Amino acid sequence: SNTAIGSQSMNSNTTGFRNVAVGTFAMRNATVGRDNTALGYAALQNTTGNSNTALGNIVLTANTTGGGNVGVGSRALNANTTGNQNIAIGGQSSFSNKVGSENVSIGYRSLQNNDSSDNNTAVGAYSLFVTRQGENNTTLGKSALRNIDTSNNNTALGFAAGDNLLRGDQNIIIGADIDFPNTIDTGQLNIGNIIYGVNVDGT
Repeated sequence: SNTAIGSQSMNSNTTGFRNVAVGTFAMRNATVGRDNTALGYAALQNTTGNSNTALGNIVLTANTTGGGNVGVGSRALNANTTGNQNIAIGGQSSFSNKVGSENVSIGYRSLQNNDSSDNNTAVGAYSLFVTRQGENNTTLGKSALRNIDTSNNNTALGFAAGDNLLRGDQNIIIGADIDFPNTIDTGQLNIGNIIYGVNVDGT
């Protein structure tokens, strides 16, 4: 129940089944993985991972055992190896993710530098762009929290919202192109440059 179209596509398969590989080198390293779909040059260089979908050139190209991932767009989830249940839509979205799981990145180069963090949601081009390590962050808007790194539980809604923040946890910002008062702090609130707060801890 496998379909392979393209030079060396699914070249290493042994017992994997229900796979579809279309494109030169698509799923070239897959051995026992099942229920995978790869469309594009060198898409999904998978070994044993299951239920992955890779659409685009060099998508999920380093994946080994990761499962349930969806990569759409050139070089999306390019470095993922063992991360699971990630969704990356957009060129180079979640490009550097290796072992992080359950992240969602939608937009060109969104969450691009994430390496090992989980449960982040980045919607908008360049949102959470710098973040390498940090969990449970949520952004909606181009360049939202673009420069934050090694931080957790932050929420930003709006174009370039909070793009001045470099580090800090549990910060909330809502509004287009507005900034936090402090670039390195925790528990800040800014809604439309009208409502401010400090020591916001969710309780």
